Amino acid sequence: MKTLTLDIETYSSADLRKTGVYRYVEEPDFDILLLSYVINGGEIKTIDLAQGEKMPENSFMPFFQMMSSSGLLTLSLSGFVSRNG
Repeated sequence: MKTLTLDIETYSSADLRKTGVYRYVEEPDFDILLLSYVINGGEIKTIDLAQGEKMPENSFMPFFQMMSSSGLLTLSLSGFVSRNG
């Protein structure tokens, strides 16, 4: 099974527990601060977006696009993406 594990750290002035995820991300000050990912149990990679780092060309996006186009994608709020099968 191929896996993509994601963890994001975010900021919003809205209280996620009180407003829910949709209101939280719709706040004008919502921002993704850090993004960490692991492909197939490999090395943990972290991108500090708050400090201006950019997503690398060879990031997880080709993997994610392949998985989503196959129709075999599971995504949960815990940030775990896996292929069923």
